Amino acid sequence: MTARLGTALAILTMAVATQATAEPPKLSLPLDCELGRTCYIEDYVDTDPGPGQRDYTCGIKSRDDHRGIDFMLLSFEEMEAGVNVLAAAPGTVAATRDGMADTPVKAETRDDIRGQECGNAVRVDHGDGWQTLYCHMKRGSISVRQGASVAAGDVLGQVGLSGLTNAPHVHLGVLRDGQIVDPFSPEAGDTCGAPLDQSLWQTVLPYDPAGLFTAGFSTSVPEFDAVRSGAARASTAQP
Repeated sequence: MTARLGTALAILTMAVATQATAEPPKLSLPLDCELGRTCYIEDYVDTDPGPGQRDYTCGIKSRDDHRGIDFMLLSFEEMEAGVNVLAAAPGTVAATRDGMADTPVKAETRDDIRGQECGNAVRVDHGDGWQTLYCHMKRGSISVRQGASVAAGDVLGQVGLSGLTNAPHVHLGVLRDGQIVDPFSPEAGDTCGAPLDQSLWQTVLPYDPAGLFTAGFSTSVPEFDAVRSGAARASTAQP
């Protein structure tokens, strides 16, 4: 009887432990920034299964087949100064990639990054099939190695411009068993909005339906590359 009771208790303990590890990770902000002031969300996961885009509120802040959350910086100057990318939850570094240039993608360079659209990146395993992926990081900034343990908030590297991007940001992908999960609406219901208690975020991240656009003055009609880099901005007004 004692042996059977011990076995039953062991099985129960294992079941409880398994149930505990099955909980999804709770995420913190993956950038060292103040959301809405020094960084902002430009694109959400595309929840539209067909052509077109739709974010989790049924708004338009996404792109067709966009598979993560884009946390943008306000300028290239901030990227150059250095903004840290942080682990959103504790886990183990599953993979890293570094060495890709911080160069805005162009039509003529698109084929050069095919298969490496994520750019310099870190992937963190959180157990039970959950992983987070951090893309477009700055070349030479990756500060962790495969197999390293990280806590939430640990520095993984810095925001860059590598891979398929033309503006400094980090693309955060959340995956469960290799499938994309929207951290704002992990149940993936075909409704507008999601109950706040279903979110994977530790702290509620506010939704802003507007986007942020750069603006400035120029003494002539600028080329697109100059607009994209910021070189087109005039520092003084002409009479």
